[in-house]
Order: sequence, then structure tokens, then C-alpha cells
Amino acid sequence: GDAYEYRMSPDQIGALLSRRTNRWIVFQGLFAQVAYGSLIWVAFLYQEKVIAQGYSESTGTKFGGLLAILFAVGNGFSILGGYVGDRFQRRTPRGRALVSAAGVFGAIPFFLVFLWVPLRDLEVTDGAGTMTLLGELATGLFTNPWLALALLSASLAYGLTSVDSPNGFALISDVNVPEHRATLFGVREFGNNATRSAGQAAAPALASAANGLAPPLNWILSLSILQLAFVPAGWGWWKASQTAPDDIADVTATLTERSEHAREAG
Repeated sequence: GDAYEYRMSPDQIGALLSRRTNRWIVFQGLFAQVAYGSLIWVAFLYQEKVIAQGYSESTGTKFGGLLAILFAVGNGFSILGGYVGDRFQRRTPRGRALVSAAGVFGAIPFFLVFLWVPLRDLEVTDGAGTMTLLGELATGLFTNPWLALALLSASLAYGLTSVDSPNGFALISDVNVPEHRATLFGVREFGNNATRSAGQAAAPALASAANGLAPPLNWILSLSILQLAFVPAGWGWWKASQTAPDDIADVTATLTERSEHAREAG
């Protein structure tokens, strides 16, 4: 029932950023968001894949957009990722960071598969409306192995990378005293937004630079290169798993000491 009187102040910024796990959390986010930002162009990539099969630009835009929405369903696995992180954290203070590292590293091959898989034997009605194309997409998932492979690999890729979001926020709370947490959230989000924008801009720039390659190959190559940013991101989570135990123990000791002082003062 006691009030928590500790507050963040500018002179604590140095201590906040000197905490090793904080630095690794920010580091991994800077690289991961380059890859995440580039994925905004997946709809355009699949639009070009549909057009390459002989369909009109209008059909390619609609069908590619529907596929991109379907692929992103894998992001819903972040709930499961948070649960798995909680379970592992009970076993070891490295748990959340290890789960995030495994998710990021494990997603890379699946991202490459769904970027490179061709849309062969695609059967949709050229010029049809969105609802007609949606029905044909649903049918194609059972009749066209290329569509099924694209969906499966995309779901696994998005699902695996989605685990780092809940575990990242939870780890920030684990390794920081309460008055520092919001500041680190802000620092992390500022950096993440900057590099996400960089990833969004880099994808078309790289695709344009590969002017010797016809679409969709130039887009496939561009997005594949940018997914490699997940490698240093995964390494950052691995390093965070090594520093987290000491930082968690330090925060626990600090809060225990403060609690004892409050009881004595009361």
C-alpha cells in the first residue's frame, strides 16, 4: 500500500544506457526493423509475381494484396510467443532473450522461401472482383502446391519473428527499475521507427538498382538482401541472453532494498 516515490530524471540516462541488456535490446531492434520495414513491399512483390504469370496489373494488384494480408496472419502467433517466453523465463533468466533469438534466426530461411517461391499454375479470373479472387485464392490453397508453400513459409516466417515483440517488452521490464522502463521503451521505439523507415526506403532503391533484372526478380533479390538484417538482430538477442541474468538480479536486489527501506520507514 506504500507509494512508489522513485522518478526518472535526466541524470539517470547514463545509468539506463550503461545497462548491457538495454544496449543489446536497442541494438537488435535497429537491425530487425530494417527487415520488418522492407516487408511492406511484399504485396507489390506478389503483384509482380501474378503479372509475370500473364495476368493484368489490376488483377495482380488485387490478388497480390490479398496474399500479403493472408501472409501477415502469422503475426498473431506473438501471443503464443509471449507465453513460450514466460515459460522459458521461469526455467532460466536467459529465457525470453533465447526464445527471441531462436525465433529471429529460425525465421530467416522461411522468409527466403516465401520470397523466392514462384506462383506457377495460378488459376484466377483476370479482371474479376476482390470477392471472386478471394474465393479463388481459398480454393488455390488446396489445389495449387505453390500457393500452399507460399502461405506455409510466410506463416512460419512471420510467426517466428513475432515472438520477439512480447518478449522484448517483457525483458525491458525485467532488467529495468520501474521509473526507467518507459524511457527505454521510448528510446527503443525512436530507433526502431527510424530504421523501419530506412528498410521501407531501401527495398525499392535496391530493386531499382537491379535494373538488369526484370520484375519480380529484382524485388525478390532486394527483399532477400534486406532480410539478412535479421542475422545481427538474432545475434543481439543472443548477447542479451548472456547479460540478462546479472541485470535481472541487480534490479531484483534494488527493488528488494527499496522495499525494506519503505517498511522500515513505515
